[in-house]
Amino acid sequence: MTSPASRPQRLPLLARWGMPPTAGRKGPLLSVVLDTFGASLFIPVSMLFFINATDLSAGRIGLLLTLSTLLALPAGVLAGEVVQRWGPTRAMIMNNIGAAFGYGLYLVADGEAGIFAGMLVIALAERLFLSCWPPFLKQLADDAAFETWFSFLESLKAACFVAGGAIASLAVAGGSVTAMKWLIVCNIASSVAASLILLRFRPAAAFRPERGGQGLREWLTLLRDRPSVLLSLGNVLFAPVLMLSAIVFPLVFVADWGQPAWLAPALTTLAYVLVTVAQPPVTRLFSRWSRATSLAGCTVATCAAMALLLVFSRSHMAAPGPVVGMTVALLTTILLTITGMLYFPSVNAVLLDLSGPSGMGRSAAFFHTGTTLGNAVAPAFLTWLVTGPEVLWTVLAGLSVASLACLLAADRLTPAGGPAREPAARTA
Repeated sequence: MTSPASRPQRLPLLARWGMPPTAGRKGPLLSVVLDTFGASLFIPVSMLFFINATDLSAGRIGLLLTLSTLLALPAGVLAGEVVQRWGPTRAMIMNNIGAAFGYGLYLVADGEAGIFAGMLVIALAERLFLSCWPPFLKQLADDAAFETWFSFLESLKAACFVAGGAIASLAVAGGSVTAMKWLIVCNIASSVAASLILLRFRPAAAFRPERGGQGLREWLTLLRDRPSVLLSLGNVLFAPVLMLSAIVFPLVFVADWGQPAWLAPALTTLAYVLVTVAQPPVTRLFSRWSRATSLAGCTVATCAAMALLLVFSRSHMAAPGPVVGMTVALLTTILLTITGMLYFPSVNAVLLDLSGPSGMGRSAAFFHTGTTLGNAVAPAFLTWLVTGPEVLWTVLAGLSVASLACLLAADRLTPAGGPAREPAARTA
């Protein structure tokens, strides 16, 4: 007879769902939630603010956003150095303060120059965030639990965007510029509050900052590192797939298929809800297998979505009826959301395994500079291909397979076991 002490312990419900142990980490978690919630209040209505608060056209605003992103691109290298010298926690604080300053410029700007200055400062802060985010998560979890922690944070962030988007929609229902400015004020306040909370965060096994003299040599080593280059290339190739819902779906589902205009934002909200509910358990399920399995599953889901779209949106073919069109839109959104849930935890885990503890900042900066470049090119690439549906869906499926080949090669070349584990973090 099995004694009570030898019986297997049943995990708590939240742990079975995929929530990692949060003891000693509640301060950093609160900081992330506050910062994300504040951003979620303004990002969904940012274009409305620029159009209503200025005399700039939508095309001009889009040009300024693209230009600010491209000008900030080289700052990724500097951001990697900041993380290496000062550590990811201080870099996160600097990112939050920089973003707050950029959004503050929106409040006082009275013309195109002021708006562009705010965009540029925010773009620079974004480069810093992308460089310090993976190493920052590394401080919250050891290597074995990184995917779990990444998925849990993605779930929390998605929940923030669902709630923040709903509040923002209600706040600006009347098109009031004053209401939009109050949303910006809330965003600024949340960024400052997040920074103040992080000031108390003292990670155990602290990130070892460099004192100087290693930067150029480490960058040259990184640029010659085959798995790191393959990982970044695979991520760039996959960028158009990840931007489908924001750029192509409104054109295909609403403009071409005649679906109601509310469908596009509703599908985005559905994706956030799915990530909120399903990201941790999906990651927990796939943790039983290798990362290669997760990446292959990601590609299968992507190609299934492209095949579905190819069947129903060929050239010279009548648009599907309302019910069929809505069903295809829902199924495609679900498949691509599954794609993202499998892709992001696995790719970021490979990224950290490729970078030793002394190179996390530079590796993340290098990787996400490629991310930004892919995101900058993808809109023009997708809108160029959208007039030929067969070519569009076939090319995207091909890019997904090519990306898988690069990512699998990078994963195969990853040093066995990755970098040494770090003890859990604590809050002072």
